[in-house]
Amino acid sequence: MSARLTASGEPWQVLASPSLGPEELRSLDLAPLRLRKSPLRGRRVVVVNAQNPWLLDAAGVLAARPAAAVFAALDYLLDRLDLGPERTARLLREAAREAVHEAARGRPA
Repeated sequence: MSARLTASGEPWQVLASPSLGPEELRSLDLAPLRLRKSPLRGRRVVVVNAQNPWLLDAAGVLAARPAAAVFAALDYLLDRLDLGPERTARLLREAAREAVHEAARGRPA
């Protein structure tokens, strides 16, 4: 998911954490921290609960259908971040295209 977001020009990373507790996800803006020499400098980090059913479902199909797994996980995540329909559509467009091509070929992209 992070690679897809970065390719779309988004300055944020998605991380999974087993210790997030009952929360589904948490969004953290690291830009104000002015981290030096950090790969996360100036980025927003979205931390998702590693035990969330949607993440586990995506992980279950990742090996067989990676494009579909990334699309499904991004769709779920972006819906919860409430970025607005235009931005969400822009971010999902390439992932959806890759998932459709993957399904049409009947094998991973």
